[in-house]
Amino acid sequence: MASGAAPWAASSCSFDDGFTGGALPWSGTGATVIRRAPSVETGSRLVVDARDASGGVTEFLVDTGTSCAFVSDSAAAARTAKVSDRRIRLLANEGSCSYVGRDSMLPTLDLGGLDTAQLPVFIVERAHDLRCPANVLGMSWMSGLALAHDAHADTWRLTPSGSAAHTGAGEMDIEAAGLPVVELADERGSKVYGLIDTGTPRSLVEAGRAPGLFRLTDKAGATLLTIDARDDAPWHGLRPGGRPVVVWIGLDALSTRTWTIDFATRRWSFAP
Repeated sequence: MASGAAPWAASSCSFDDGFTGGALPWSGTGATVIRRAPSVETGSRLVVDARDASGGVTEFLVDTGTSCAFVSDSAAAARTAKVSDRRIRLLANEGSCSYVGRDSMLPTLDLGGLDTAQLPVFIVERAHDLRCPANVLGMSWMSGLALAHDAHADTWRLTPSGSAAHTGAGEMDIEAAGLPVVELADERGSKVYGLIDTGTPRSLVEAGRAPGLFRLTDKAGATLLTIDARDDAPWHGLRPGGRPVVVWIGLDALSTRTWTIDFATRRWSFAP
């Protein structure tokens, strides 16, 4: 690939190394993220319907718990991609998941108010379904954006970093830019790490750990969010950015408060 070009997707799939090409330069004021329920399953997912260079529309899961961006080989967006000749097995989410497919680059993508060009994405060889998503908008695309939730209307929005108004009641920092990991307190007051995971409907706890209530607090110790993690996560030993994750903070907890996370500036701010 020519010097200065955006990286292939496989080089943008590790929280440990950051995102090689830096944050994608999104244009626009913001895009609405919607809840959509999979068929024959309770709960819902956060999605955007993205328009590609040919005008086709592809549903993407908005997943802060995944470092990579993926698209199914049968999705409309995949037909516009510049695709590598080499078929590989990609290890993602710090090696906890593997996918067979090809590195690729999407020329443009419009989320309906946010657009950018030269997006690294890994084309996976399976169909997309919200019960088992193959079209995933992960942190390699969101590292230069902010995600906001309004609990009163249960509305969600993606905006460029620095453009979202801070809610101002309580604040804390995520562990690093583009790394949606935070410190939590368990029921004994011990500190553990939690991953902000918009891709899971319910909060999860690492298998082998006791389920329970976990608290996200500000620097003064005031509780900003309570996470009731009862179900076992399908991953073990996940260490994004070197932080051993014990809790996955799902939509059930995230939906209870109004907040804004700016992934580039690291700030997570809450409304009263």
